[in-house]
Amino acid sequence: MKFCKVWRSAKQSSPEKLYLKKMKSQRTPIIKTVELTKEFRTDDFVTSVLHGVNCEIMPGEFVAIMGPSGSGKSTLMHILGFLETATSGRTVAFSVYEK
Repeated sequence: MKFCKVWRSAKQSSPEKLYLKKMKSQRTPIIKTVELTKEFRTDDFVTSVLHGVNCEIMPGEFVAIMGPSGSGKSTLMHILGFLETATSGRTVAFSVYEK
């Protein structure tokens, strides 16, 4: 097994840190949702899971998504991670990716 270590001096910053510093200075949200809704449809039923979710997550923030079982937490996380699409609304990440 080979291990690789990257040593950086205190003056150097990783690209991630530089990007985060730039985002903080601009106060641009890392993740933003606008009127996000999600419905699951079958032949006979429509189950609404998310109803007009609006949120902004700024650089450096820690966010907890809490709620009872079946409230749509995992569905929201899948949409925020672009693993699943919303029925309507917008999701923007890093001001670049939009769905």
